[in-house]
Amino acid sequence: MKNIREVETIAWVEGLSIEEAALNFAQRKDFPKNTFCGPDRSYPAHDAKGVRAGFKKLAQIGNKLPRGVALSIYLRLKKKAEKFKTGHDTISFEWLIGQKSVEESVVEAEKEDEKLRNWLYEEEGLN
Repeated sequence: MKNIREVETIAWVEGLSIEEAALNFAQRKDFPKNTFCGPDRSYPAHDAKGVRAGFKKLAQIGNKLPRGVALSIYLRLKKKAEKFKTGHDTISFEWLIGQKSVEESVVEAEKEDEKLRNWLYEEEGLN
């Protein structure tokens, strides 16, 4: 399969089997890229129903993803939710944003990423 990377990513970030992800990818490949809230055509959000499904899926398996990836998907879903005038249960995402605002959570995640990058550069002697 030519698009195995995308299929594997969909399987990983959405908690699907490779077979389910392959079927999903076949259905998704005709959607514009800006339809998706996750990497490699994952978390499609082309309408309110898709946004709600994305929030539900992220609430179920998002804590298994790196925090930065989950937060990025969450922020994109939130923007799509505003566009389609639909909501989500913020309590389901306390594991991701805690008692902070989304903006504070993003800043915190960026700081964590920066610390990790700096550590990696030090380890590799790239400072």
